[in-house]
Amino acid sequence: MSHLLTSPVFTVIISIGHQKRVKVFIRTFVLFYFLFCSFSEAYASPNLKLFHEAIEQQKKNIKHVQQRDKIVIIDYHRSIFEKRLWVIDLKKRKILMHTEVGHAGLSGIFYASDFSNTPDSYMSSIGSFVTTNTYKGHFGYSLNVEGLDKGINDNAFDRRLVFHKMRGKPWSHGCFTIPRKKLRKLINLIKDGVFMYVRG
Repeated sequence: MSHLLTSPVFTVIISIGHQKRVKVFIRTFVLFYFLFCSFSEAYASPNLKLFHEAIEQQKKNIKHVQQRDKIVIIDYHRSIFEKRLWVIDLKKRKILMHTEVGHAGLSGIFYASDFSNTPDSYMSSIGSFVTTNTYKGHFGYSLNVEGLDKGINDNAFDRRLVFHKMRGKPWSHGCFTIPRKKLRKLINLIKDGVFMYVRG
């Protein structure tokens, strides 16, 4: 039996079988790779309806917007573990940044579904915002925003709903938390008067 296992014929059979498995694996890998790339590419942009909603809201609030060539979109219809914040250059029609963003733990675990404009509610807010100044606070480099929708998010500044870094978990008390390695780049892209639309 040992002679059979070590015979040239058996070795060739094993080699052919191994080659077939390798070819099947390569074909399967290539197929999944292209499917993944196609899916990722399509999913890397906000859907068209959301984009048009954001543009319309920017137009309505244009007097508050200093930098009109950029827009920030956050889609709370997507889960907290997905990339759901986009910074878009409207002139070049180009996505400048696409990243994760946290929401309030009291607004939902995986998906944000409950929102508030009430002080001390510790919940996220939705609607139209504009970014203002940066500062260094308890969470380090941070960015203030102002809510533009009366009764919906106009207490955002007083509630201290800001952009700041995540601290080990994505959930916040209402703030827009960003992975710390991406925070500074994001803030520098959107500070000082960029319109932001948050869909909930």
